Amino acid sequence: PVAASDSALAVPLRVRGTAFGGLWLSRGPSGRPFPPDDVAVADTFAARCAMALENARLYHELQEANRQKNEFLSMLAHELRNPLAPIRNANEVLRQN
Repeated sequence: PVAASDSALAVPLRVRGTAFGGLWLSRGPSGRPFPPDDVAVADTFAARCAMALENARLYHELQEANRQKNEFLSMLAHELRNPLAPIRNANEVLRQN
């Protein structure tokens, strides 16, 4: 629900039914109330802001997960490469004999 006074309007920022912030709008000293059309626009704007913020959060999480995956694969490749070198060298020695 949108909360409105004579010249102020509070609209929750919600994603999947959970509010995580608010958008506060004010008309200033005029004291004119917000007409229903302005309240509807503010509600739509708040929904889009919430979705943009949620998308940014999810993108950041995806980047972090990708960084961790790359770090793990790099470490794994390094660890697999090191034990294979002595095995490869021993194999070459056996082939030469």
